[in-house]
Amino acid sequence: MLLDHVSIINPSTVLALALNLDSVLDKPSHSSMSRSPLNYLAHIQHLNLDDSVFTEEFYCSHNSNPPPSVLEYIQTDEFKEQCRSEGYSPRLLESEDVLLCHYKVFLYREASWWLAHPILEQLESMTIPLSCAHRYLGVVERLGNLQHVQFVMDQDIQYTPECASITNDSDDNSDMGTAHPGSATAKEGKWSGSTAAMIEFVKEHSRLFPVQLRTATCPPEDIWPAMYTICPNEVLLELCSILPPLSRPDFLGDENWMQFVAHPLTTDLRSVVDISRLGEGAFKWAVQEKRIKDGSVASAALLAKEETEHEDKGESLALLQEFGLVPLTSVNIKEDDVPITDEVDDIAYAFSETLQSLTVEMTYGTDEDEDENQQQKPPPIHVGRGWVDLPKLRDIWINKSDRLITHRMLLVHCPNVVSVSLTDESVQYWVQGIETCLPAHLPCLEKLTLEGWPALTFHPDTLHSTPKLTLLESSVGPMVYRPMNL
Repeated sequence: MLLDHVSIINPSTVLALALNLDSVLDKPSHSSMSRSPLNYLAHIQHLNLDDSVFTEEFYCSHNSNPPPSVLEYIQTDEFKEQCRSEGYSPRLLESEDVLLCHYKVFLYREASWWLAHPILEQLESMTIPLSCAHRYLGVVERLGNLQHVQFVMDQDIQYTPECASITNDSDDNSDMGTAHPGSATAKEGKWSGSTAAMIEFVKEHSRLFPVQLRTATCPPEDIWPAMYTICPNEVLLELCSILPPLSRPDFLGDENWMQFVAHPLTTDLRSVVDISRLGEGAFKWAVQEKRIKDGSVASAALLAKEETEHEDKGESLALLQEFGLVPLTSVNIKEDDVPITDEVDDIAYAFSETLQSLTVEMTYGTDEDEDENQQQKPPPIHVGRGWVDLPKLRDIWINKSDRLITHRMLLVHCPNVVSVSLTDESVQYWVQGIETCLPAHLPCLEKLTLEGWPALTFHPDTLHSTPKLTLLESSVGPMVYRPMNL
């Protein structure tokens, strides 16, 4: 078995209880026990323990209770002293549930180290609890094959006093004794404790094994009850600035966005086919670059001002002039639980010279029947505002589960488009609210699909300029006409 080849010498009490060792002191070394002839441990290259196994389903069935030995240990002064070091107030430590939560988190930390330590040389990816970063920093020279590391946010980001203004804006955290991450002004090199150890780990590994470590991530965690720990962007950006640029990524999303931001001018984006929804303002940087390239004095002046205030931006304007704009050709945006705002229009404007395919699927909210509460419906999405001519755009596919309102000039800006699909699921309308789009000249158009509101607003004169059109689909579905006076 796997555990037969892991040495258990001087284990922590938490680990000893979990492994049902009779006594931390009296139990003989595991090396003296009979071992399985198959050493599974020697073949492990990726050690990424799921913390939820320890925190959510630690005990095998819902009806089972923690062993008496565990319940007895968590009431000891030794254990409670460890808990107090996590920042909980003494009165919260009177709760058995809180103490058990600590036990499970402590076990996750110990188990991660216990399994990883014998095989560090062979690991290519691993998870490291943030609170244990100093442990792994001490053995970083053994991790020559490590390519991907994920830090588990089992602890708040720690700032040095001069770089953090601690404010407790919410009473929910009043017992935790921790600073609100958003209240701290982060400065490079001014982290403390485990946070500083995490950054130093990445720095030292990159120094010892240049370009070997490709990613270092810190996804949000809910390992503690009633706490959702998020790593601030300042820390993520500092980690990613140490790493090399992304190697020809095929997507940009939450998982790799900060590493792209750390190296925007040296990241090869020619293979990118998917861009996940990244939130309002995600592409303002591209809009600004486009305006500067097009000779916007105001944008150039703004960038010059930012360079003066932030030395790390250095020669951004000079690099833009040398390398040009990002040559993005294909975009696929899939909306999830947050509505799209300005991303589509910013992409169309910023990458107008190279964009060939634009796919947008918006599924946030639905347009229910007329008896539903109107206040619960998301607002209509407007697409096409601020667009300029897109000479290389060939395919447009935009679907909205509610109302999709296209700008009157949208198709006018796409003279060489071959395939267009603009659809929504609108179920009610009034004639006075329909604003017909301007007729467009589309000599290359072969396929045209319009459904819902886009079908109502499409200008039929556009069809006079579509000699290659082979497929035309237009429908308004089971829509309900609502007079304005109702």
